[in-house]
Amino acid sequence: MQEFKISPLLLLVSITCMLMVPATAQEVPKEVLESGVFFSTEEDFVTRGPEPHDGNPIISDGDLLNSAGYVYMRNSELLSVFDVGFDLGLDAAHVIDVENRLVIFSTELDHPQGMFTAGDLLATNGAIVPNAALLAAFDIPRELDLGLDAVHLEGKREDVVRFLDKVNEEGREFLMENPGVLMERLKEFNVDIWFSTEGTAPFPDAPWFLDGDLLSAATGTIVLSNFDALPLAVPAGIPDRGVDFGMDAVSILSDPIEQIELLLFSTEINGLLPAFTDGDALLRGDGVVFHNISLISALEPKVRDLGLDALSIGLPPVEKCRFERVGGVTISSATWDFATGYIDPPARPDLVPPALEPLKDHTFGREVSICGIISEDAVEHRVLFRLEGGGDSPIIMPRDPDLFWRDFPLWSLSTDPVTGWMNTALWKWVRGTYLSNLIMVDWNTRKEGILYGKYVLTLECKDADGNIKICDELPVQIDNTVPVPQLENKLECEEFDPNDMPLTVEGKIRDDGDNFYAYRLVVYNFHEGSKEFERRYYHETPLLDDSGTVGPNPVVLGQLDIPAVYGKKEPAGGRYTVFLYAYDRSLCGGFVGDGNNVSDAFQPDLSDRNWTWTATNFEFYP
Repeated sequence: MQEFKISPLLLLVSITCMLMVPATAQEVPKEVLESGVFFSTEEDFVTRGPEPHDGNPIISDGDLLNSAGYVYMRNSELLSVFDVGFDLGLDAAHVIDVENRLVIFSTELDHPQGMFTAGDLLATNGAIVPNAALLAAFDIPRELDLGLDAVHLEGKREDVVRFLDKVNEEGREFLMENPGVLMERLKEFNVDIWFSTEGTAPFPDAPWFLDGDLLSAATGTIVLSNFDALPLAVPAGIPDRGVDFGMDAVSILSDPIEQIELLLFSTEINGLLPAFTDGDALLRGDGVVFHNISLISALEPKVRDLGLDALSIGLPPVEKCRFERVGGVTISSATWDFATGYIDPPARPDLVPPALEPLKDHTFGREVSICGIISEDAVEHRVLFRLEGGGDSPIIMPRDPDLFWRDFPLWSLSTDPVTGWMNTALWKWVRGTYLSNLIMVDWNTRKEGILYGKYVLTLECKDADGNIKICDELPVQIDNTVPVPQLENKLECEEFDPNDMPLTVEGKIRDDGDNFYAYRLVVYNFHEGSKEFERRYYHETPLLDDSGTVGPNPVVLGQLDIPAVYGKKEPAGGRYTVFLYAYDRSLCGGFVGDGNNVSDAFQPDLSDRNWTWTATNFEFYP
């Protein structure tokens, strides 16, 4: 946990939150119900994703967020039953009931009027479990509040709800006076509170537990030590291995307790070998499962890691098996032509000038990420591709020796380099149902030698008996060719003066993939710099079509008036260069190690497409 101060930004968030409608008045978005990873960040930021339900784009480190890109509950909504007028931060959370917004949590700051401390466990139904009661089984002095840094309430939902109702009924003061009663209540309702603290238990020479250990309030034992939580290569554990990495957030991907090997958590500090940050979610004993960028990307912050202060998997797995997203584009009737495989990704108004509309019939190129959901009974899965009318070939995850595969356990575990079958054990829990950015495989179309054409992707799953079923098929248009531009040589090595203006620039463009999109004409002079003087898209003029310029002969691409372009009556004399850039409609991605992901060029920006250029030089003297 960091030291928190009331900053102007936090005060602005707090004032905004005071005016918000209570959480119960807000309907839970369908996307949140289908994407059940809930979390909080360590830093405030501004979202550019889906508009929050109160219209305020400023996200506080006290807000509870969802990986689908939504603000699930503002800090003021979490605290609405506790009469708080400020944002107190969020240090731990477990979503018990998504639709009814029943959440247990802790704050970074104490209640201003002393109703609770930052070490108490709170619930949105009004229940408060004081820190002294949480630690009662450890025989910690009652006056010693060690804080609360991570929490998970283990047990059946109906038992948990009844437990929280009972705690709310008895009140905080009762448990403060009788902290040992908590253990009785936990046993009565067959639940347990797993938690970590902000401080280390006495005594310094031989601490009972570290703030990186996961504790049980019911038994007074260490459920998972910091030593056992992290991979052997990490020097976690005091005093033997040397460092306590802390435990800042925790969630478990299954019930009952026997499945603790599927526990996820975050640390207080970064690790080097293997590399992870305090914003990554780690699997018990096995390193990074997903990076912070995978959680926050749908919120579109301007950074790649905001830390992780709370983590909760809010939904049980759902029996589904399908492709969800390819190349960064969500598969739906609004974006995908299921007959041809062409896609029309949604435009980003802040990136796309009106001239680029309409965005129609795009293809994919280079690296293409493939995301999906795997069958519940699958032990292995793979993705295949085929040219329409041809045979299937498996997509093999790249094994570049320069990549640190310890950071990508989902891709490297039991991956067959010939057949493409991948181990699905973790995918039964950490998959598209919860985290839409977690990809199944990266399809390097250029390495496969694909130039252009319609391909069909197939998702296959294999059960424990070796039975294989086809779960989904999807047509995809691929184009790795580049348009070929050519300028006529009428300008080459000629001399011109203002009386010759404007100059007629002629040329032609050929696109073998029939996927032409746009061209740009730019003029450059060493003294004057670079200026764009013409931009055209194939749908704007009859001189252009999907294959480039119409007909075999050069066409007029633009008119260049140098004084007008540079805004000077007498621009500098000397050599000028005309550049012709040509682009197609492929959305091109590239593999990046950070974030278990592929950089998807799904934004309609010219820089992330297949393109090339040519140029011609001439002299101009005013």
